[in-house]
Amino acid sequence: MTTAIVAGLAMQSAAQSSLSNFAANSASTLSPVSFTWGGTFVPANSGEVTAMGQMLPFGAPVRPHLTLNAQRITRINQLKNTDATMQTYYAGLIDHVDWLLLQPVYTVQNVDSRMSEERITALALAYRLTNNTAYAEKARQYLSTLVAMPDWRAEATVLHVLAEFTSAAAIGYDWIYDYLTPSERTALRNAIVNKGLNVALARYRSGSTQQWWTWSGLNIAMVCNSGFITGALAIRDTDPSVSSEVLAHAQKSLALAMASLNNDGGWIEHHGYWVYGVGRLIRGFDMLETSLGTDLGLDAGGFLSKTGLYKVLAGGRGPRGTACFDFGNTYPLNEGAPELYWLASKFGQAPLAAYQKTLHQDGQLIKPWDLIWYVPSTSGDLANLPKAGVFRNNAQFFARNSWSTVEPNAIAFKGGDNKANHNQPDIGHFLYESQGVRWFLDLGRTADQQPGPGGKFYRNSTLGHNTLRFNEGEQPSTAQASMIAFSNRDANQFGIIDGTQATGGAAALWKRGVALRGGSTVVVQDEWTAAPRTRVDWTAYTTATLEPGPGRKSVYMTKDGKTVTVAILYPPTVSFQVSSGYIKAPESPIPGLKKVTLMYRPTTIWNRMVVAIMPGRRALSDFNSVRQSFLDDWVNEANLP
Repeated sequence: MTTAIVAGLAMQSAAQSSLSNFAANSASTLSPVSFTWGGTFVPANSGEVTAMGQMLPFGAPVRPHLTLNAQRITRINQLKNTDATMQTYYAGLIDHVDWLLLQPVYTVQNVDSRMSEERITALALAYRLTNNTAYAEKARQYLSTLVAMPDWRAEATVLHVLAEFTSAAAIGYDWIYDYLTPSERTALRNAIVNKGLNVALARYRSGSTQQWWTWSGLNIAMVCNSGFITGALAIRDTDPSVSSEVLAHAQKSLALAMASLNNDGGWIEHHGYWVYGVGRLIRGFDMLETSLGTDLGLDAGGFLSKTGLYKVLAGGRGPRGTACFDFGNTYPLNEGAPELYWLASKFGQAPLAAYQKTLHQDGQLIKPWDLIWYVPSTSGDLANLPKAGVFRNNAQFFARNSWSTVEPNAIAFKGGDNKANHNQPDIGHFLYESQGVRWFLDLGRTADQQPGPGGKFYRNSTLGHNTLRFNEGEQPSTAQASMIAFSNRDANQFGIIDGTQATGGAAALWKRGVALRGGSTVVVQDEWTAAPRTRVDWTAYTTATLEPGPGRKSVYMTKDGKTVTVAILYPPTVSFQVSSGYIKAPESPIPGLKKVTLMYRPTTIWNRMVVAIMPGRRALSDFNSVRQSFLDDWVNEANLP
């Protein structure tokens, strides 16, 4: 058996051997956390730059060495003959690059940073796997466009486009180095240094708070720093001083970003920006490790070992084109993430690999990085994924009844920080899907849209979310809500937040719990303390057809031939109202949008509201089996044998 195959099997064995990285089957209370990200970026001083240069090698490398190397090339070419998944990936790559051969190359006027990076990466990988110089030639043409550009479009305060161009050029330089002529290598290397890294260095050195990508600790920090790391590693043998200084600054900037993954690997900017930001971070880590044998100590806290489960639970599972649990102003589609293969291999988490593999079986796009990081897995590994998880550093909870189907019963629920990047005033917001239908949904991101009346987006308002409002008010932008209890026991999965700050002073206390019980019944329970007659509005949005049940104590929701029933269990004095969820132009409408509401003005100080949802068309008597208890008792009840 060859060395490459043995290495591959060793990764598979390691991945299958350790599930201890995932949370245990338990229920407990949680201490409130402080939602923080980023910090003060202090540029690396001359001593730190010198130390970086002395610590790391900068001799002529054996190319390629940026993630792709001889061992990985051999492994891919061997696995494509023995592993059905790799065969599919390989065929998909070749189909894609054959199509690219027929497409015109970007001009200087219409070049796109992200698409350039994707196309150069795919073509260069195909060249290394097949030795077909047609692929290298097409990649060279794309690289020539980058060299011909007068600059790489550095913006005033963020450099993600610059970083993507730098990464594209660096990958192409390293991966097709042997195909390029000496003069082409020089021109491309000079472009990486002068149009990419020197521009970045000027921004690093300024230490200006306007360069918020250096200190924010958010997705933009991960994208920028990882791109510049890739560029610095590509030219380290010829420009060691530039390389060392970039790495020294990037190390300090990324240390702030790594802290944003603290506690349990959740991501404050939600699923779509995990795919973009954390995905690029992992790519940068792999570049460092394959080139220098170190991650510069950036993951000393072990935060990356916890973050894969967040992407999995927030992404869910569904055919291509279906939505993730799209909180905030994030991308709505569930994108595959090849980085899950990298995490599976590095930390022995085979379920992550099984999940990524399953997404492709469900129709997700294959990326070059899938081939490079691929880890074999089995359906049994997928079954070992936790069905529920809580993430304290963004106060999010996810639960589902199964991973074996694309039509699970599933919930997502959040507290969090209203002022965080790509967040909205939506503490208490929940999403629900069953039978392949997203019954209660998010209204979507506002990118590329015009605001409605008053220059505001309905989608961005508290009223535009599935949560509770007090006195018809908007949640304060400064409000935060910690997850204070959770259970990931299969029979009783739930999260509970303390949303008091979100009431804007209208309530002395507000807690919300959302539960998935017995894998099918959803319970949304609110408890609050407020002055008598304080108005409370329960709101949720759907595109289903709505039919009020007897006495408006329930609502039948129907879509795509499927039905669920929503019922108010407490208090007995309120009834459902259904109405159009019309969104005013020019903000983009959602066809068929409707709103389900409950309005309550209790005469008591302490109050609660309990809503339950069951799949199918249900009589009110069917809900008698739903246990009603105080939120403070949910943890103890979940721990009962």
